[in-house]
Amino acid sequence: MTAGPPTPPRTGDSHEDDVARPAAALERRRAALAGEWARTSGDDRGRIVAVGQENFHRWLFTHLRGWRQLDSTRHGGPRPTPDLPSSLAHNRRSVQRGLRMTSVFAAEGLPPGLVDLLAEQDLGYRVAHAPLDMKIVDGSQVLLEGPTIDGERSIMLAEDRVSLALAHTYWSVLLRGSRPADDLVGLREVLRGATSRQHAVLGLLARDATDRQVAEVLGVSLRTVGTEVAAIKRLLGVSTRFAAGLELGRLLRAVEASDPSPSLRG
Repeated sequence: MTAGPPTPPRTGDSHEDDVARPAAALERRRAALAGEWARTSGDDRGRIVAVGQENFHRWLFTHLRGWRQLDSTRHGGPRPTPDLPSSLAHNRRSVQRGLRMTSVFAAEGLPPGLVDLLAEQDLGYRVAHAPLDMKIVDGSQVLLEGPTIDGERSIMLAEDRVSLALAHTYWSVLLRGSRPADDLVGLREVLRGATSRQHAVLGLLARDATDRQVAEVLGVSLRTVGTEVAAIKRLLGVSTRFAAGLELGRLLRAVEASDPSPSLRG
């Protein structure tokens, strides 16, 4: 796992202005590669690795074992994709096998419960203004969104020097302006009596994760998950897991209505 930035993160309008130019430059390169692939059915500068979210995650989880370092940005909201619990579990296992990983989630629309979940993971998850998704693999490859194929999003892998230089510049500025996920306040403002692990469980329950998925993501036993869920039900004043999910949804909606996009401006 890579260390955080050596200087204090810059936040607010300053960071957004700083990241706008390298993000726009990388986006232009991404669009050019995607357009060229669409015209020529692919080339060695931006080849398609998967079409559709499910196929991409299957490809990603297969190749993670061979990577040494992964630097990635990802949108977390306003409605994170259903694969999130599985992705976090795979991330944990990959780091345990030796992968050095730094992940920055986009702050825009990031739900409070997800902030707590990311903070609990202890895997270096960070949050920033991140307008463009990408992944840099071992410093020598970059994964970007490709053209739409048969109505589905595709992912392409670029290895040319121009794409890599633009990706590294974007990543450097992005990381410098990021903050650790646990710097941000999520459901703690609503449920002050819960522990950090219970907040992480809450974040997963809000995404309809099963007890087994919760255990995999947090690296704990099913028995521990059951204990935490029981404590959460007591905090929420309900008697069933289903009722806990309903009450949690109500609380999340209340928080998001008062502050729909958690700020990085301190």
